[in-house]
Amino acid sequence: MGTTDNQDLKQAIQILHSAGASCVLVKGDDVVKSDRPGVAALLQLLYSGKSYEGYSAADKVAGKAASMLYIDLKVKAIHGDVMGEGGKQILADYQVDATYDTLVEEIQNRDGTDVCPMDKAVRDLRDPAQAPAVLKATIQVLKAKKN
Repeated sequence: MGTTDNQDLKQAIQILHSAGASCVLVKGDDVVKSDRPGVAALLQLLYSGKSYEGYSAADKVAGKAASMLYIDLKVKAIHGDVMGEGGKQILADYQVDATYDTLVEEIQNRDGTDVCPMDKAVRDLRDPAQAPAVLKATIQVLKAKKN
């Protein structure tokens, strides 16, 4: 899917790369960026109560978990520097324009030793509306394991 005529998406990609952010959302003059890792930034945006409908997003890593959250945020387009097959498929299923630099079968965890735990958590989900609760619970379990 191509979104080459989307100026918001072009701007989001440019800011993502120049500002060292993990994700950037753009709609006209409104620019939202975060350097929080993983899906934490997207969950924060989702629970902020602000509408991101019609925004375009650029993300360093867009697996299925992140893609489901972007669908919940109602973005119209997303670019992933790295995109997982699961993310690409769910975005296509929900008619969200998607571009990427590198497409991978599965997003890896930060150690590169296994599949990303967030993508594992949503692997069998089909409804993006279920993703936030599942991901929040997964984050809590991971935090508990660290302590």
